[in-house]
Amino acid sequence: MDKPPAFIKPKPCEQPRPALPVFIAAAILVQAPSKSRGCFGESSMATKPGFLTEWPWRRLGNFKYVVIAPWVAHSFYLLATRDLKDVPLTYLVIFPSLLLRMLHNQIWMSISRLQTAKSPHKIVDRGIDFEQVDRERSWDDQVLFNGILVYVGYYFIPRAAHLPLWRIDGVIMSILLHAGPVEFLYYWFHRALHHHFLYSRYHSHHHASIVTEPITCLVGRR
Repeated sequence: MDKPPAFIKPKPCEQPRPALPVFIAAAILVQAPSKSRGCFGESSMATKPGFLTEWPWRRLGNFKYVVIAPWVAHSFYLLATRDLKDVPLTYLVIFPSLLLRMLHNQIWMSISRLQTAKSPHKIVDRGIDFEQVDRERSWDDQVLFNGILVYVGYYFIPRAAHLPLWRIDGVIMSILLHAGPVEFLYYWFHRALHHHFLYSRYHSHHHASIVTEPITCLVGRR
């Protein structure tokens, strides 16, 4: 039997490109009312705020998830109006994947705080103060940002609509890329963030947390 092709070229009717959600999300960000403080009342993330120190949707406050709402609504619309075989699975699983990632982060955060409160084995012998809790409540911004990247990437890469759920060569390639170029670039990018110019504008917020926990790495790293 011949080996099936790696990608099946979809028919035009099977490629629902979410153009409208892209424009709606952009309009939400542009027209959001400006606020001087974040969604939970916390002040700016850095000691010397610079260009793009804050997330673009920070002005939306508690309504920041409306940024991905057009894509989510569009995926549910496709699921309700088309046969399941005609709806790209990749597009449908983006939103559930974001929810699972948030749940995963929340579980580890709860375990970490339980250990901080009750375990005798601590790196820093002190509790987490309320200031740190408030400062790190925006940890989900990273998940939201990744979701936007995936949705936009799906829009610009038509073949992404029919990616397989599992490919062993893809797993091997991901491991090699992560162990090689990604780690190399991440190391030097992190070192650059400790330069006084970038540190004061983007990275100081991250190091303001003395009692580190799993979500500390998600705050103040741009």
